[in-house]
This record gives sequence, structure tokens and C-alpha cells, in this order.
Amino acid sequence: MVRKKFGIVPIKDELDRAFEDIATAMENFRRNFTRMFKEPFLEEGEELGVFEPSADLVDKGDAYEITVDMPGIDKENIEINLTEDEIEIKGERKKEEKEEGKNYVRRERSYRSFYRVMSLPEEILPDQSEAKMENGILKVTLKKKHPTPIKKKEVKRIPVQ
Repeated sequence: MVRKKFGIVPIKDELDRAFEDIATAMENFRRNFTRMFKEPFLEEGEELGVFEPSADLVDKGDAYEITVDMPGIDKENIEINLTEDEIEIKGERKKEEKEEGKNYVRRERSYRSFYRVMSLPEEILPDQSEAKMENGILKVTLKKKHPTPIKKKEVKRIPVQ
């Protein structure tokens, strides 16, 4: 226990807060470090082109389904690499050539790239996996090596009195 001004707080709570603070500091450092080394190489008017797309990983019983938001990225510019326990997704939106004669008031669209690596909860069969891109959303289906049936949980509603 750690003594506080108004009482005793369990050490676990203090450690949880300390680790959250460290994780936040490390993420801020990573962002600033990336910005510091990439911004000097950008052309005038370009934004920092690195982003991390949102991804969902869903257990379907016999497979995992990964859904990744990738608006503005063509499927030809996406690379997916698999091992038995990890997926790596890379991609980029090609830089648009400057159009002469256009009077941009604001220009935000430019080259963007991303790189994601996700560890998978269990082994998959890379040869039986597939990926589809539709309307800026990438869906990757990864067949499990050892499928586990998903059981419907019995739900009992408890009335509130």
C-alpha cells in the first residue's frame, strides 16, 4: 500500500497509472521522432504522409477476419505478408503530380504510406488465406490451423427492481 494524503491506495492502482503514463510518453515520443525526421524531406505544401489505419480482428471460429480502413489506396498498392502467427500489411497512396494552372486554396491530399504488423492469437494456414478490397475497406480472411467452434453463450436477463 502507498500512503496518500487522504488515505491508502493499493500499489496495483499506482503501477497501472505509472505504466499508462509511460505508454503515453512513449507514443508521444514516437510521433514527435517520426515527425522530426520526415518533415524536413517533405516538399512545400505536403503533409506528413505516415498514418496507421484502423483495424479490427474478429474470431469467426474457423478463421480470423481482419478489416482495415484504407480510403484512397488502390489494391495494387497493398502488400500483405503472412507467417503462421503474424500478419504484415503495407501500402501507399501514390503521390499526385502537381497540376499546373490549378489555384489550390488548400491541398491536403498527398503521398501516404503505412505499415502494420499484428500478432495473431493462434496459428493460421497462410496458403488458405484471402484478401478483398472494396470501397476503401480491406478484408483479410485467415483460416485457422486448429479451428475452434464458437459456442453461443446462454444469456439470462436479470430484471432490475
